[in-house]
Amino acid sequence: MSTEPTFEVVVEPDTETGDRLVVGLANPGVVGLTVLDHVVREFDADQIGHVWTRNVATVTPFADGRPRRPIRLYAVPELDATVVLAEIAVSPVAAEAFAEALFGFADDADLGEVTAINAVPYPHGPADHAVFGVATDDYRDRHPAVVSAPSDGGVSGDETDAKTSGDETGGETSGEETDVDGADTEETVIRPLQRGFFDGIVGVLAGRGLDRDTPPVGVLVTPAHPPGPDFEASLLVIEALEALYGVAVDESRLREQFAEQQEYYARLSAELAELGDGEFEGREYAESGGMYM
Repeated sequence: MSTEPTFEVVVEPDTETGDRLVVGLANPGVVGLTVLDHVVREFDADQIGHVWTRNVATVTPFADGRPRRPIRLYAVPELDATVVLAEIAVSPVAAEAFAEALFGFADDADLGEVTAINAVPYPHGPADHAVFGVATDDYRDRHPAVVSAPSDGGVSGDETDAKTSGDETGGETSGEETDVDGADTEETVIRPLQRGFFDGIVGVLAGRGLDRDTPPVGVLVTPAHPPGPDFEASLLVIEALEALYGVAVDESRLREQFAEQQEYYARLSAELAELGDGEFEGREYAESGGMYM
C-alpha cells in the first residue's frame, strides 16, 4: 500500500464553478481562512465539494454540532469563483500533490486563474501593514489596473526588509530577505513584492503558474500576527479582493470582531498595568490589539 500523500478534489456534478479559484490556507494569523470564511458567510455560498485526502496529517473540524471536511470548496457567484478553505496545514512534502489536485480541478472546470492568499509573520510597522502581490505576467494582464509594477520599473519611496520563514504550520514564504516595494502609484492598487521566494503549497502554485498548461497564478501576500485570527490583515485582504474582482463585500461583521479584539487587549493591558503597579512595558502593544510587531 502506498504511503504517498494523496489529494483528490471531489465536486458535485453539473456545478457552476465560475472562472476563478481562490485558495485560503491555514497560514499564521489564519488570514486566508478568515477572509474566505467571511466571504462564504456573507454571500451564503453553497458547498459544492471537498478535497479527499490519504496519508496526510489532518483534523476533523465541526460546526453547529456537525463534523465537516477539513478542505472544502464553495461556489461564490458574486466573485465568479470557487473558493477553497483548507483548515489543515499542508506540509511541504505534500505540497506538490495538493497543488496538482487543485490544478487538475482548475483544468477540468476550465478556470481562468488561481489566486492564493498567503499570510506571513514578519516584523513590520503600521505603514507596512498592507497587501502585496506576486503574480505571473498573464495574471497581471488580466488585472492591469490592480496588480502592476511601478511605472519606473524600480523601487520608489522607502523599502522595508523583512525576514520571513516557512514551516509546516502554514508559513509558506521564506527567504533571506524580502524587499517590499514602497511605491504607491495610481495604477498600483496591490503593490508588488520585490524579492524573496515562496515554499510549501504557495511555492508550488506560483511555480506551476509559470507553465503554459496551467491558469495564471497570483498570490496576495500580507504580514500577519500569529496565532490569529488577524482581523486587521483580513480586512485589508478583503479590500484587495474587492479591487481585484470589482465586488463589494460587507465587512461589518469582521469589523465588529476586530473592535471586540481591540477591546479585549485594552482590558488585558489595564489589568497587567494594575498588577505591575502601573508599569507595563507591553501596554502600547496590547492597546493596539496586538496588531503591530
